[in-house]
Amino acid sequence: MADTTAAKEYRYITKKRRVTEDRRFITGRGNFAADYNFPGMLHVAMVTSPYACAEIKGINAEAALALPGVRYVLTGAELFDNINPLLSGLDLPNVKRIPLAHERARYAGEWVAAVVAETRHIAEDAVELVEVDYNPIDFVIDPEEAMQPEAPLVHPQHGSNILCDKTWVWGDVDGDFASAPHNLSFRAKWSRNSTVPIETFVVTAKWDEGKELLDVWASIQMPKYPEQIARALSLPVNAINVHFDVDVGGSYGLKRGIRQTVIVSYLTRKLRAPVRFNEDRLENMSGGEMHGPDRIFDMEVAFDDEGIMHSLKIKGHRRRRVLSRSRTAAARQTGQRHRRPLPDQERVLQRHLGDNKQDQSGSRPRLWPGTNQFCHRGYGRQGRAQAGNGSRRSTPPQHDPR
Repeated sequence: MADTTAAKEYRYITKKRRVTEDRRFITGRGNFAADYNFPGMLHVAMVTSPYACAEIKGINAEAALALPGVRYVLTGAELFDNINPLLSGLDLPNVKRIPLAHERARYAGEWVAAVVAETRHIAEDAVELVEVDYNPIDFVIDPEEAMQPEAPLVHPQHGSNILCDKTWVWGDVDGDFASAPHNLSFRAKWSRNSTVPIETFVVTAKWDEGKELLDVWASIQMPKYPEQIARALSLPVNAINVHFDVDVGGSYGLKRGIRQTVIVSYLTRKLRAPVRFNEDRLENMSGGEMHGPDRIFDMEVAFDDEGIMHSLKIKGHRRRRVLSRSRTAAARQTGQRHRRPLPDQERVLQRHLGDNKQDQSGSRPRLWPGTNQFCHRGYGRQGRAQAGNGSRRSTPPQHDPR
């Protein structure tokens, strides 16, 4: 007998709908973070570490400050003394997370100092004049090597490269494996990867001294963003005004930027001028958030003759940068997960290793990418000239999309 039940009509589901913001974008009327300009605005460029791991013995910025148009050079030591460490989501009282490297650089490309100038082009030139006295020290890249007791420590004050070691168990996983007629084990491994939206991270901060109000315009997609800014700067949350009418030029889930925001927010209060940090592609790829970690997963599956999985064990290793604030680490996860039709049996052992970067959302221990095996600063002037929005121009672009 034919089913005569009428299909339910929905207002949105199954309906063809045009995206309402398309017209703005294709006619050049989008309002992106880099489109907001203010009188007297200053610009930031980063001095980055060429070493995978090195002690910072000293920073000499005299030549950079002597360059016309340069207003300030901010170091990790100054930030360490004047802000609260960023959140990590883990109980790590001895690991202080600061947006700029303090005392030690922990991956190649880590931001060591922020140069502030009247234009981005002057700031980039001044970066080349900052002299940093490094003492390179031993490091490891492989996450499994990083877990060994004799491995060089990313955070010596923590005493281990393992930042978190937890186990979760749901159901009789061992029993499933004992009774299942079949099991399969294999290793899955893939190396570092990057998500590369057209827009890098951009943030502008403007401090109103009279109102004691911090305005922030950023290409942000992050929970608890105002709260984290307020906590880092010891401000009440209602003193942070984040403008959410800013279009985001691509994200792939990585537009967080709390480090960048704390840097410019600190600088705007100190210098009494609007401050912008618009990452060039090298800053973004080597020191920003646009990396995924190395991952190694050793897996075992218990299944029956019909191919139904009854339990799944996962033992994984993930290495990312530990922000020196401390950027994250390598992580190791091992676990056993029960799959349908018995979804309640699961076990996961999660192990986060200090190797090189970390998320500051405070909601969970999310890892950030790290590239201590790469030195993007080594690309030098030629690399910058080919880096898209980080290109070196003698004059600013004349076109203003607004």
